[in-house]
Amino acid sequence: MTVTPRILLALSTTIAAALPGHVSANDNGGITANTYDHLPTDTYIVSTTNDYIHYYDKQGQLLLSTQYSLPDASDYLRDLAVTPTGIAVYYGTFDASLAMVYPTHVQHFSYDGLSTVNNGTFGGLAVLGRYAYLTDMETYPKRSKGIVRFDLTDDSTQAFHTDTNYIDITVGADGLLYALQNVYGDLDILEPVSLKKIKHLDLGHTSSSRAVTANAVGEIFMASWDGNLYQYDQDGVLFHQTLINSAGLTDIDIHPSSELIVTDRDNVIHILDESGDPLNRISQGNEWIAFSAYAEPLRNFPPILKHNTPPQSLDIGQTITLDLSGSYDPEGNVLAPHIDTAEGFSITSTDDPLVWTLTAQQAGQHQITITLDDGTQQTRNMFSVNVISTSCDVDPNASNYPEWQPNTTYTRETVSYDGLVWKAKWWNQNQAPSFSGPWQLISEIALPWDTDRQYKKGNTVTYQGQTYQANWWNQHARPHGHPAWTHIGPASDC
Repeated sequence: MTVTPRILLALSTTIAAALPGHVSANDNGGITANTYDHLPTDTYIVSTTNDYIHYYDKQGQLLLSTQYSLPDASDYLRDLAVTPTGIAVYYGTFDASLAMVYPTHVQHFSYDGLSTVNNGTFGGLAVLGRYAYLTDMETYPKRSKGIVRFDLTDDSTQAFHTDTNYIDITVGADGLLYALQNVYGDLDILEPVSLKKIKHLDLGHTSSSRAVTANAVGEIFMASWDGNLYQYDQDGVLFHQTLINSAGLTDIDIHPSSELIVTDRDNVIHILDESGDPLNRISQGNEWIAFSAYAEPLRNFPPILKHNTPPQSLDIGQTITLDLSGSYDPEGNVLAPHIDTAEGFSITSTDDPLVWTLTAQQAGQHQITITLDDGTQQTRNMFSVNVISTSCDVDPNASNYPEWQPNTTYTRETVSYDGLVWKAKWWNQNQAPSFSGPWQLISEIALPWDTDRQYKKGNTVTYQGQTYQANWWNQHARPHGHPAWTHIGPASDC
């Protein structure tokens, strides 16, 4: 389904301020106030009340307040998020939509059936990279529900988890989506882009949950209508709570520094540290419901690299499939995968750029390094595979020596060639190691008997499934029954 854009013009602006703003640094309590060009200078917090968007600095001073026209006088702005080009707003009730607020206009994107129940604290919005995620609730006659993902680059939409009503969704500081189902603390943690459900948590059925967020380690903060800020560990176990305002909390957001803002029903924005202790508060007047967000969004997250678990050991000639297709970039950027190192393997591409076939070609312990690049950040992983020789004519130690190279001068160097270890007896160049000439075999393994090879006392060979040892120098002497050889026993099956 595609979205339908239309333009809504701003009606009025109060509190004079320069637009657009610019990236600025404001040393307030050790936190830098970074803002995008489309925001007033020094904007630190942005909030909505009814059909207004307000811009505040770190001290809580109002920089700008802008009113926007709404198609229905009974509708109002709900949740919001700051993006590099504008402010995304969840807008409306029974005919809800996504609005992108720019300095000169508002662009409205609709999705058939998108709605929320008539509760001023419901309606969640999260923006991460190219995607905006909006909660959808079943209302009469709108039967759709779930989470609607808007692609801000091509205007396409897709609905997920259409069997569930959600009242809030946010991006945690860990790069995951946190979607609150209801006021009873049912929380789904989702992968961005695919919206695959990672886990479901029950945060408690007496919490009157309204909004959630999470820090970089996945600890969860929940704003409750009972006025408390609840804090849970990654498994949903409550370990801390702070009473913020008994009037009821409506929204929450987290700063990259882990500072929090919590909005209450009295239209007060509470700025808190990660423990819930107050740092500052902003009173926005007599409006009843407000939503707020930091002007500095969470950082760009590195790609999430997921791959199958390769075997720890392989035989020469065996193949493995290296599958990275479960990987993703939280912002939805195109991924560039690389196999940086895979010594001892040949690499074959497949139709899927995130899947390769690797064939073991050289015995030894080999490191395979893979990288995902999203154009801004990289994620790298390395694992080890032991390649085992199953052939009696391959020395497993050969991989510990450099391979023989043509056009290279050798004097007394040790090299590997055809799976064996050789040492130069004198100066030579462009003479591949063999049993005659300037090379001496170092590998102490039983090779198949060769009628043209010269053997000295102590050399071992295999012949017709048996192992023999030379009693003296010999050549052309067939091992079976010849006095130049002593029978050792059955040959190893390697």
